[in-house]
Amino acid sequence: MKKRVIPIVLFVVVVLFLTGAEVLSEGMYYLGVLNSPGIQIWRWKEANEKYNLEIPEEAFGSVPVAPKLTEDEKFYGFTAVGLFYGFGDDGEGNADILESARKSWEVAEKVYSESSKGDYIKFERGWMRLRPGAPSRPRGFYWKKIRFGGLGREYESMNELRKVFFEEGQTGVGAEAFQLIAIIAPEYVEEERNSIWKLFEMSIADIDIAPEGDFNFYGVPAIAMDLNDDRLCFHGSDVTAVFPRNGLSVLW
Repeated sequence: MKKRVIPIVLFVVVVLFLTGAEVLSEGMYYLGVLNSPGIQIWRWKEANEKYNLEIPEEAFGSVPVAPKLTEDEKFYGFTAVGLFYGFGDDGEGNADILESARKSWEVAEKVYSESSKGDYIKFERGWMRLRPGAPSRPRGFYWKKIRFGGLGREYESMNELRKVFFEEGQTGVGAEAFQLIAIIAPEYVEEERNSIWKLFEMSIADIDIAPEGDFNFYGVPAIAMDLNDDRLCFHGSDVTAVFPRNGLSVLW
C-alpha cells in the first residue's frame, strides 16, 4: 500500500498546485483530492482500466457537475465532496447495492496487498441488504458531500446513530466506503493510521448483514486497518453494540 500512496501523493501535490485547489491543513492530502473533481475523475478512469470495472467510456463524458459545500455545511463538519459510482440495477432503475459493494470490495482487495473478510459477510440476498430507510443509490456516477468522523457522538450504538440520519436528512456510507479508500482517496487510510488514534476505521452504516443468513439482519459491517498491521479487515458487529470511537462517515 505504501508504494502506491507515495507516488499518488506527489501527483496530487502537483495537480493541486497547478489547479489552485485547497489543501485544508498540512498533510491532509485526501481533502485536497476530495475537493478536486478532476483528480477524482482521473482516478476513476485509471481504476476502470486497471480493474476492468466495465464503466462505459461515455459515462466519463457525462459526469454531473460537482456540488459546492455551503457555509452551513462546512459549519456542521462537511469537508469534502466525493465522486462515487453505482453498479448494476435493482430492478427499479437504481444501482444494486450488492453488486456495487462486491465490485468495490474486490477493488479494495487488489489495492491493499493484504486483506481479510469475515466468512459471514456475503454479497448475496439473505446475507446483505441496503439498510431499510436508506436512500437508493443512482446508477452511474454521482456526487456526495462527506462528513468524516460522523456525528460527533461516541459510545452510542449503531441503532442510536442511525436514528439521527432520519432527523437530519443524511445517511451513512454503503459501497462508497470501499470506493473512497480504494479509488478516489486511499490517502485517507494512511492519514488515519498516522493520527493520534493510530487506526483507520469506518462503519458502513447503510448496509445490513445477516451473519447467519436467512434474512436475519442484525449486523453492521465495518472496515479497519491499524498502524501496526497492513491488513485491511472487513468485519461486522451487532447493531446494538457500542462503538468506542466514532468511525462513522456521513453523506449528504
